[in-house]
Amino acid sequence: MLNKNEILKKAIEKINMLTHLFVNATPNMTNNSLFNGELEYLWENNKINLPIVIKKTILPIHVDLFAEMKLHSKNDFILIAEYINPNLAIRLKSIGVFFIDTVGNIFINKSPILIDIKGKKVKINEPQNRLYTTSGLQVLFSLLTIDDLINKPYREIAKISKSANGTVAIIMNNLKEHNFITNVGGNRFKFVDKRRLLENWTAFYSLKLKPKKIIGKFNSQLPDFWKRIEISKYNAQWSSEVVAVKKNYLLTPQNFTIYIENNLLEINKLKLDARLSEDKNGNIELVERFWNNPNDGLMDEIVNPLTVYVDLIAINDPRNFEIASLFLKEVIGEKSD
Repeated sequence: MLNKNEILKKAIEKINMLTHLFVNATPNMTNNSLFNGELEYLWENNKINLPIVIKKTILPIHVDLFAEMKLHSKNDFILIAEYINPNLAIRLKSIGVFFIDTVGNIFINKSPILIDIKGKKVKINEPQNRLYTTSGLQVLFSLLTIDDLINKPYREIAKISKSANGTVAIIMNNLKEHNFITNVGGNRFKFVDKRRLLENWTAFYSLKLKPKKIIGKFNSQLPDFWKRIEISKYNAQWSSEVVAVKKNYLLTPQNFTIYIENNLLEINKLKLDARLSEDKNGNIELVERFWNNPNDGLMDEIVNPLTVYVDLIAINDPRNFEIASLFLKEVIGEKSD
């Protein structure tokens, strides 16, 4: 991952390469200001200056913070980031936040200039070896969501994360090599930068792991099917909007995500009882569960808050973004910066 100075330099290079503007920026990396410097660009006889905010990672919760900044400052500013995914770019435009990233996504709407360029869809560095592979993401999920699992025997981590012992060993070594965990005495470890690891996991989950776990999309012929079935009967769990309803964050779900074991008998029983019919554009998504219950008991009827968060974001419905941020806070225990 680039540092803030590197992000700023690459973003300025990108806008100068892709536009007819001449842009430069004066950084200010002190912590006593909302802004990290100032950007200046020239267009014919116009010189325009904008405060800049530099972020390594952009999450939905940041968009809420930027909206507050716009509301209170009543001034335009520009966001500089390593990468801004298309869904968040749409939200930033809707609240009038300008942005540039290092892969060529640019939006500036400051009279007399309007620039709206879509760069590459995905450009995320992967310096952590196996951490962000499909198998690595699966192990990381269990380590990030189960207290002190990081200090359990590899065979126990492998069982809970549905992984091989060898894979667990590789991921643990990668975490040590890249300073995500540190030894605190004896054979015990703790996370050093858990929040950044969580942010990385959320960025890669929908790109690499979830697409390989989707069983199918469906519609239901049973009105309010989600109220009529007992999800635990199928060794399954709710995610996304149903969890938001159960937490009183949302009144009515319109999209449904269900995690279930890849067991044909249970899947068919659920499909029959909920009267599910396959539809590639359906609003019901069945996903293979990629973890085991550490207590070898019954699963809760709802999944971990981290899973709820990424599934709500993936729906790409504006009403879910603020709700998703509540689940993110539950995971990290604080606001992201």
